[in-house]
Amino acid sequence: MAWDLTGNAGTTATNFLGTTDDQPLIIKTNNSEAMRIDPSGKVGIGTNSPFHMLQVGGGFDGNLGLDGSDGSPNAGYIRFGDKTGWKLHITRQREMSTGPLNTGTTGVLMTIQDNGNVEVTGSLNVGGDITMPAADFAEDFQVEASDAVEPGTVMVLDENEALRPSDKSYDRKVAGVISGAGDCRPALILDRDNASPGRLPLALAGKVYCKVDATYGPIEIGDLLTTSSTAGYAMKADNPAMAFGAVIGKALRPLHAGCGLIPILVALQ
Repeated sequence: MAWDLTGNAGTTATNFLGTTDDQPLIIKTNNSEAMRIDPSGKVGIGTNSPFHMLQVGGGFDGNLGLDGSDGSPNAGYIRFGDKTGWKLHITRQREMSTGPLNTGTTGVLMTIQDNGNVEVTGSLNVGGDITMPAADFAEDFQVEASDAVEPGTVMVLDENEALRPSDKSYDRKVAGVISGAGDCRPALILDRDNASPGRLPLALAGKVYCKVDATYGPIEIGDLLTTSSTAGYAMKADNPAMAFGAVIGKALRPLHAGCGLIPILVALQ
Protein backbone atom coordinates (compact mmCIF):
# COMPACT_ATOMS: atom_id res chain seq x y z
CA MET A 1 0.00 0.00 0.00
CA ALA A 2 1.07 3.58 -0.56
CA TRP A 3 1.52 5.70 2.57
CA ASP A 4 -0.73 8.73 2.73
CA LEU A 5 0.89 11.92 4.03
CA THR A 6 -2.34 12.81 5.85
CA GLY A 7 -2.51 9.52 7.77
CA ASN A 8 -3.25 5.87 7.04
CA ALA A 9 -6.04 3.52 7.99
CA GLY A 10 -6.47 -0.20 7.56
CA THR A 11 -2.82 -1.02 8.24
CA THR A 12 -1.82 -4.51 9.36
CA ALA A 13 1.16 -6.06 11.13
CA THR A 14 2.75 -6.74 7.77
CA ASN A 15 2.77 -3.08 6.75
CA PHE A 16 5.86 -1.04 7.52
CA LEU A 17 7.79 2.07 6.59
CA GLY A 18 11.34 1.17 5.63
CA THR A 19 13.59 -0.73 3.25
CA THR A 20 13.65 -4.33 2.11
CA ASP A 21 17.28 -4.35 0.97
CA ASP A 22 20.62 -3.69 2.71
CA GLN A 23 20.15 0.08 2.64
CA PRO A 24 19.48 2.62 5.40
CA LEU A 25 16.21 4.42 5.94
CA ILE A 26 17.00 8.12 5.54
CA ILE A 27 14.85 11.06 6.63
CA LYS A 28 15.62 14.47 5.16
CA THR A 29 14.63 18.05 5.89
CA ASN A 30 15.23 20.85 3.39
CA ASN A 31 16.68 18.11 1.18
CA SER A 32 19.48 17.44 3.70
CA GLU A 33 19.79 14.28 5.73
CA ALA A 34 18.51 14.78 9.30
CA MET A 35 18.33 11.15 10.54
CA ARG A 36 19.00 7.65 9.36
CA ILE A 37 18.45 4.08 10.54
CA ASP A 38 21.18 1.88 9.14
CA PRO A 39 20.65 -1.79 8.14
CA SER A 40 21.81 -2.98 11.59
CA GLY A 41 19.16 -0.85 13.35
CA LYS A 42 21.49 1.89 14.60
CA VAL A 43 19.94 5.35 14.61
CA GLY A 44 22.06 8.33 13.66
CA ILE A 45 21.05 11.96 14.11
CA GLY A 46 23.53 14.38 12.59
CA THR A 47 25.74 11.54 11.41
CA ASN A 48 25.55 9.17 8.45
CA SER A 49 27.68 6.49 10.12
CA PRO A 50 26.35 5.83 13.65
CA PHE A 51 28.51 3.63 15.90
CA HIS A 52 25.86 3.58 18.67
CA MET A 53 22.36 2.19 18.92
CA LEU A 54 21.38 5.86 19.23
CA GLN A 55 23.97 8.36 18.07
CA VAL A 56 23.71 12.15 18.15
CA GLY A 57 26.64 13.56 16.19
CA GLY A 58 29.92 11.72 15.66
CA GLY A 59 31.43 9.15 18.02
CA PHE A 60 32.63 5.60 18.54
CA ASP A 61 31.63 2.24 20.06
CA GLY A 62 28.81 2.17 22.62
CA ASN A 63 25.06 2.06 23.08
CA LEU A 64 24.39 5.79 23.24
CA GLY A 65 26.74 8.53 22.13
CA LEU A 66 26.21 12.26 22.35
CA ASP A 67 28.89 14.25 20.59
CA GLY A 68 29.07 17.93 19.74
CA SER A 69 31.86 16.88 17.43
CA ASP A 70 33.11 18.93 14.56
CA GLY A 71 35.91 16.41 14.08
CA SER A 72 38.31 18.33 16.29
CA PRO A 73 40.19 16.44 19.05
CA ASN A 74 38.60 18.51 21.85
CA ALA A 75 34.97 17.81 20.99
CA GLY A 76 32.63 17.08 23.91
CA TYR A 77 31.64 13.45 24.26
CA ILE A 78 29.26 11.45 26.46
CA ARG A 79 28.92 7.68 26.25
CA PHE A 80 26.70 5.13 27.97
CA GLY A 81 27.86 1.51 28.16
CA ASP A 82 30.87 1.37 25.91
CA LYS A 83 32.74 -1.85 25.18
CA THR A 84 35.15 -1.38 28.11
CA GLY A 85 32.28 -1.82 30.59
CA TRP A 86 31.76 1.79 31.69
CA LYS A 87 28.15 2.85 32.17
CA LEU A 88 28.76 6.58 31.79
CA HIS A 89 31.83 8.06 30.23
CA ILE A 90 32.46 11.78 29.71
CA THR A 91 35.53 13.11 27.95
CA ARG A 92 36.84 16.25 26.31
CA GLN A 93 38.61 14.32 23.61
CA ARG A 94 37.50 11.97 20.87
CA GLU A 95 38.26 8.33 21.51
CA MET A 96 39.69 5.57 19.43
CA SER A 97 38.29 2.05 19.24
CA THR A 98 41.21 0.79 21.35
CA GLY A 99 40.07 2.81 24.38
CA PRO A 100 40.17 6.32 25.81
CA LEU A 101 42.95 8.75 25.13
CA ASN A 102 43.80 9.59 28.72
CA THR A 103 46.60 12.13 28.44
CA GLY A 104 46.82 15.47 30.22
CA THR A 105 43.54 17.32 30.61
CA THR A 106 42.09 16.16 27.31
CA GLY A 107 41.45 12.55 28.32
CA VAL A 108 38.74 11.00 30.46
CA LEU A 109 37.04 13.55 32.70
CA MET A 110 34.60 11.29 34.53
CA THR A 111 33.53 7.65 34.52
CA ILE A 112 30.70 5.95 36.36
CA GLN A 113 31.61 2.28 36.23
CA ASP A 114 29.23 -0.67 36.17
CA ASN A 115 29.98 -1.34 39.87
CA GLY A 116 28.84 2.16 40.82
CA ASN A 117 32.32 3.58 41.40
CA VAL A 118 32.85 7.13 40.15
CA GLU A 119 36.21 8.48 39.04
CA VAL A 120 36.69 12.21 38.45
CA THR A 121 39.76 13.82 36.93
CA GLY A 122 40.15 17.32 38.34
CA SER A 123 38.26 19.20 41.05
CA LEU A 124 34.76 18.31 42.20
CA ASN A 125 32.66 21.29 43.26
CA VAL A 126 29.39 20.50 45.05
CA GLY A 127 26.78 23.20 45.52
CA GLY A 128 24.61 21.14 47.89
CA ASP A 129 25.15 18.73 50.77
CA ILE A 130 27.17 15.53 50.62
CA THR A 131 25.60 12.73 52.65
CA MET A 132 27.33 9.46 53.45
CA PRO A 133 25.95 6.42 55.28
CA ALA A 134 29.38 5.59 56.71
CA ALA A 135 30.64 7.00 60.00
CA ASP A 136 34.23 8.17 60.30
CA PHE A 137 36.87 10.34 58.66
CA ALA A 138 39.99 8.27 58.02
CA GLU A 139 43.41 8.44 56.44
CA ASP A 140 45.55 5.60 55.10
CA PHE A 141 48.79 4.95 56.98
CA GLN A 142 51.57 2.46 56.62
CA VAL A 143 51.08 -0.21 59.30
CA GLU A 144 53.65 -2.66 60.63
CA ALA A 145 52.52 -6.27 60.13
CA SER A 146 49.26 -4.98 58.69
CA ASP A 147 47.89 -8.49 58.03
CA ALA A 148 47.75 -9.10 61.78
CA VAL A 149 46.09 -5.77 62.68
CA GLU A 150 42.30 -5.93 63.03
CA PRO A 151 39.82 -3.07 62.63
CA GLY A 152 39.16 -1.45 66.00
CA THR A 153 42.80 -1.66 67.09
CA VAL A 154 44.28 1.38 68.86
CA MET A 155 47.41 2.53 67.02
CA VAL A 156 50.44 4.64 67.91
CA LEU A 157 53.21 6.21 65.84
CA ASP A 158 56.56 4.47 65.62
CA GLU A 159 60.02 5.79 64.76
CA ASN A 160 59.61 5.00 61.04
CA GLU A 161 56.50 7.17 60.51
CA ALA A 162 54.40 4.01 60.40
CA LEU A 163 51.80 2.75 62.87
CA ARG A 164 51.80 -0.17 65.30
CA PRO A 165 49.32 -1.33 67.95
CA SER A 166 49.56 0.52 71.26
CA ASP A 167 51.11 -1.45 74.14
CA LYS A 168 51.42 0.95 77.09
CA SER A 169 49.05 3.15 79.05
CA TYR A 170 48.71 6.89 78.47
CA ASP A 171 50.89 6.82 75.34
CA ARG A 172 51.08 10.31 73.81
CA LYS A 173 52.10 8.82 70.49
CA VAL A 174 48.53 7.58 70.04
CA ALA A 175 47.30 8.24 66.49
CA GLY A 176 43.79 6.80 66.31
CA VAL A 177 41.82 3.61 65.73
CA ILE A 178 41.85 1.33 62.68
CA SER A 179 38.55 1.94 60.91
CA GLY A 180 36.02 -0.68 59.80
CA ALA A 181 35.09 -2.64 62.94
CA GLY A 182 31.51 -3.43 63.94
CA ASP A 183 28.90 -1.84 61.70
CA CYS A 184 30.93 1.32 61.07
CA ARG A 185 33.12 1.93 58.06
CA PRO A 186 35.02 4.99 56.87
CA ALA A 187 32.97 7.61 55.04
CA LEU A 188 36.03 9.38 53.67
CA ILE A 189 39.59 8.07 53.28
CA LEU A 190 42.52 10.39 52.59
CA ASP A 191 45.86 9.43 51.03
CA ARG A 192 44.48 6.19 49.57
CA ASP A 193 47.15 4.35 47.59
CA ASN A 194 45.99 0.94 46.43
CA ALA A 195 49.35 0.30 44.78
CA SER A 196 51.19 0.37 48.12
CA PRO A 197 50.72 -2.72 50.32
CA GLY A 198 50.52 -2.59 54.10
CA ARG A 199 48.34 0.51 54.37
CA LEU A 200 45.18 0.66 56.51
CA PRO A 201 42.61 3.41 57.15
CA LEU A 202 43.02 5.11 60.54
CA ALA A 203 39.93 6.85 61.95
CA LEU A 204 40.90 10.40 62.88
CA ALA A 205 37.42 11.82 63.60
CA GLY A 206 33.83 10.64 63.84
CA LYS A 207 32.33 7.41 65.17
CA VAL A 208 34.34 4.18 65.11
CA TYR A 209 34.28 0.86 66.95
CA CYS A 210 37.28 0.50 69.25
CA LYS A 211 38.75 -2.33 71.30
CA VAL A 212 38.55 -1.46 75.00
CA ASP A 213 39.65 -3.17 78.19
CA ALA A 214 37.50 -2.57 81.28
CA THR A 215 39.75 -4.54 83.64
CA TYR A 216 41.53 -1.25 84.37
CA GLY A 217 38.17 0.26 85.40
CA PRO A 218 34.55 0.10 84.23
CA ILE A 219 33.78 2.34 81.25
CA GLU A 220 30.69 4.51 81.18
CA ILE A 221 29.15 6.56 78.37
CA GLY A 222 31.09 9.79 77.96
CA ASP A 223 34.29 8.56 79.61
CA LEU A 224 37.53 9.71 78.02
CA LEU A 225 39.62 6.85 76.65
CA THR A 226 43.37 6.42 76.37
CA THR A 227 45.81 3.65 75.50
CA SER A 228 46.26 0.71 77.86
CA SER A 229 48.92 -1.90 78.52
CA THR A 230 46.77 -4.41 76.65
CA ALA A 231 48.11 -4.35 73.10
CA GLY A 232 45.77 -2.51 70.75
CA TYR A 233 43.13 -1.79 73.44
CA ALA A 234 41.94 1.44 75.02
CA MET A 235 40.98 1.99 78.65
CA LYS A 236 39.27 4.63 80.73
CA ALA A 237 41.46 7.71 81.23
CA ASP A 238 40.99 8.28 84.98
CA ASN A 239 44.22 10.26 85.47
CA PRO A 240 43.70 13.73 83.90
CA ALA A 241 47.35 14.74 84.25
CA MET A 242 48.65 11.67 82.42
CA ALA A 243 45.78 11.72 79.89
CA PHE A 244 46.72 15.11 78.43
CA GLY A 245 47.90 14.44 74.87
CA ALA A 246 47.00 10.74 75.10
CA VAL A 247 43.19 10.81 74.80
CA ILE A 248 41.68 8.85 71.91
CA GLY A 249 38.06 9.90 72.29
CA LYS A 250 34.82 9.40 74.25
CA ALA A 251 32.95 6.17 74.90
CA LEU A 252 29.49 6.00 73.33
CA ARG A 253 28.56 2.74 75.06
CA PRO A 254 29.46 1.33 78.49
CA LEU A 255 31.61 -1.70 79.20
CA HIS A 256 31.69 -2.68 82.86
CA ALA A 257 34.02 -5.69 82.74
CA GLY A 258 36.44 -7.57 80.49
CA CYS A 259 37.46 -6.70 76.96
CA GLY A 260 35.09 -5.73 74.19
CA LEU A 261 34.36 -3.65 71.14
CA ILE A 262 32.35 -0.46 71.67
CA PRO A 263 31.59 2.60 69.55
CA ILE A 264 33.54 5.70 70.47
CA LEU A 265 33.68 9.27 69.24
CA VAL A 266 37.24 9.82 68.03
CA ALA A 267 38.66 13.08 69.36
CA LEU A 268 42.42 13.10 69.81
CA GLN A 269 43.47 15.36 72.70
